Amino acid sequence: MRGRRSVATFRSRATLACAAVALLTGFPAFAGGKSYALLVGSNRYASENAGVRPLAYAENDVNELAAALIKLGYEQPLVLLNRGAKRRDILRELSWLAATLKPDDTFLLFFAGHGVRGLNRATYWLTYDAEIGFLDDEGIRLEHLLDYVRDIKANHKLILLDHCFSGDVVVSQMGPNRATTDGIDATVGTGSGARGADAYRVEPRGVALDEIVKGFEPRSSGLIILAAASGPAFELIERQHGAFTAAILEAATTRTVTGRADVTAGELLSWTVTRVKQLANQDARDFIAGENVGNWIVFRGVPPDGVPSTRAKRCKERLDDWQEKQNWISLQSKIDAVVILRKWVESLSDGTLLTGCEERARSAILSHCELPAPSLKADEVCAKDLDEFLLKKGCPGRPE
Repeated sequence: MRGRRSVATFRSRATLACAAVALLTGFPAFAGGKSYALLVGSNRYASENAGVRPLAYAENDVNELAAALIKLGYEQPLVLLNRGAKRRDILRELSWLAATLKPDDTFLLFFAGHGVRGLNRATYWLTYDAEIGFLDDEGIRLEHLLDYVRDIKANHKLILLDHCFSGDVVVSQMGPNRATTDGIDATVGTGSGARGADAYRVEPRGVALDEIVKGFEPRSSGLIILAAASGPAFELIERQHGAFTAAILEAATTRTVTGRADVTAGELLSWTVTRVKQLANQDARDFIAGENVGNWIVFRGVPPDGVPSTRAKRCKERLDDWQEKQNWISLQSKIDAVVILRKWVESLSDGTLLTGCEERARSAILSHCELPAPSLKADEVCAKDLDEFLLKKGCPGRPE
């Protein structure tokens, strides 16, 4: 199952009175034709009564990625959440895509939820209606999933898997993928907040890569798979996303990957593997098949507004107005906010990580400062809400 880190350093961010604004870009088409996406995610499961732990941010991952894709010209993404993410619902949409898409189209598949390794050494998506003891009846094996993806005629396919053991679909051609011998029990609460493992003992397993992706290259000019983890995948409470999804969204919404407006597939893969390791000590895996696939532009035209330094500068201008002209926030709050923004920009350039307190503050500052104000009164409410947040629990140098 997909798991996400919820250790002590990743504490819940306070609910803010002002709605956060997601400044997302997204995934443009790799080539001509139309762009389609199927996004699946579940926070809750029918088998929770049997002890399967709910997740916190899988639904958020799907929603934010869907918003990004729409802004980049995708056809209305197919979104399946919670009760709508049953096995038959997912397979029905995959069948429709197989019948609809043409060779010059682009297809993106995203899954955020629990991933399970069974005693049969197979790895599954835990769909909403699946039971741990009957995974072949109601879950979806990764190998079978790729059979359905192979039937989709789009020449360009990007598969993003944010769940535990998703790396099982990407194994080395040099030999079997040796998993650890200890699993995470998805039926009990653990401090790790893991997004999926299973109620079984994890065993070493190996699936030959040429068998997993057999048949892709003759019928597809390109396939990219990015998988969150070989073992547990984690949720980051401060980011309110899975570590893997957080890395993908960073690459899509800022120019931290290359400093340019465009990001190639090779650059995205390299960034994601490195960034996920930084965020959650999690080993992401990747696979590319097809000619010159590494040079595909997966993020095209990331706007200058997404550059961290630009965003920080604009936030500071708004903070100056709130403090100096309007007197809506305290001088201390403005100073603290500017310090946090500076640390954030520096962290993206040198690879360091913000503390839990700093990450909470960064998220609150950006969501408030980047929120369009429909009226002066609404702007005042937003400013005072941020001031209260920073004075109480979001400031650098204060105890958490």
